[in-house]
Amino acid sequence: MSSRSTDDTVGSLSHPLALLLVLMLAAAPRFAWYLSHQPDLPPDSYGYLNVAREWRGERAPAGAWDDRSQLPWDNQATRTPGYALFLDLVFAASGHSPTPEAALVAPRRILVPGTDVREHHFKHLQTDENVRAVQAAQHILAVAATGIAFLTMFLWNGSALAGVVGSLVAIGWNPVWIVTYEPSVMGEILSGALLVVAVWLVSIRPASVVREHVAAATCGLAVIVRPAMQFASLPILAYLVWRRRHDPLAASSVLVAPAFVLALLFANNGLRYGYWGVTSVAGATLLSHASEHPEGLRDPVRQPAEQFRGDVFGGQPLQYVLSVKGHRRYLDAAGEINRAALWFIVDHPRWYFASVASAVGDFFSPPLQLVPGSVNVVRNRFPLVWHALSACAVLLMLAGFAALLVRVPAPAKLGPAVFLVSAIGTALMANTENGRFAAPLVPFVLMSGVTVLHQVSQRSVGRQPADPR
Repeated sequence: MSSRSTDDTVGSLSHPLALLLVLMLAAAPRFAWYLSHQPDLPPDSYGYLNVAREWRGERAPAGAWDDRSQLPWDNQATRTPGYALFLDLVFAASGHSPTPEAALVAPRRILVPGTDVREHHFKHLQTDENVRAVQAAQHILAVAATGIAFLTMFLWNGSALAGVVGSLVAIGWNPVWIVTYEPSVMGEILSGALLVVAVWLVSIRPASVVREHVAAATCGLAVIVRPAMQFASLPILAYLVWRRRHDPLAASSVLVAPAFVLALLFANNGLRYGYWGVTSVAGATLLSHASEHPEGLRDPVRQPAEQFRGDVFGGQPLQYVLSVKGHRRYLDAAGEINRAALWFIVDHPRWYFASVASAVGDFFSPPLQLVPGSVNVVRNRFPLVWHALSACAVLLMLAGFAALLVRVPAPAKLGPAVFLVSAIGTALMANTENGRFAAPLVPFVLMSGVTVLHQVSQRSVGRQPADPR
């Protein structure tokens, strides 16, 4: 079947029927995965659970350390509350039911027997925190994000075929989302879905002041879910300002909503913990750039950091050494680590930028590499097929970056812009899990890649593609 006839066949579907098809195709693999796999709780999950409990009114012991999350039990690390509040919403919607026994097999191995805080985690999972419900909610959220991606692609291309293909490739059948992050109690899926909503809102024409402010506020919400989204939000906010550039007052007013959201975050952190910023763990992640050269750090951090040489995650146990073993207030130790990391940049810029370059490379690593080998049936049984799929994903990413250079609708250029700005921003701040930082943003580049290919194919058969304004 030719591309023209295929497009006509899919395009003959009504808009709602095409959307329904996308939702069904996105839900099918998630339903199968949910039935066959249990939720995953990596160390970060326990930090989020601690914050969720705090917002439910539970007071953790002051100065106690959570050896599972590698953070203070009482959230002196000022972990942002967005994802924790989402967890509380899911727990409430599930009637504060316990996690099913089948989903407790892995946590039991880690938490029991253990320290007081580990046993506390397990007690909550056994009684009123249903992380299986969180897994279900995140699968549902991803299906909804697929539908919104379809609507966005339809706006960009005016084609149901491009909408179906783009939304399924980007999110609906994205194995990294389905297998790795949707079952994990972490903020990647929620923050990524919020940005999908923001891009959809700015893509709707004609432009609306109300939609623009909602999109800007959504960017702010994404930041309080996952601080790294501050970099991803910048191109979207810049585009909104640029679109209102002929009216300076309207252009600047677009920034009011995200600024207000961040002001609330600062006030929360300042009034609760005495830290007037986004999150006090930033210094520990910034210190990852010094992991290969701890001798370049200034005293008094140099000597204790030496034991974590080569460990990009060494900033977290270093916080434990300085605060708990050193009998100091956590925020004081975190401030000392932050200053040491900043002075490392000043004293050794070559070491720092070499580490940044490595982090950027990690951000641009193949998009499908984050599917764990233990569950990757395709790669284990059919390696050639997996390599072919990975190559196609890389080529589609390259097509997405080309959106910056070719004639496509202006909002379609946001995909690569979001990714590139985030690559630089997160690399400057950390050299830890930059591939993980990229995972929620890969769909935007894939959507732009499908748009570029669709527009080229339309021109090749003599059709007028979507208005690129």
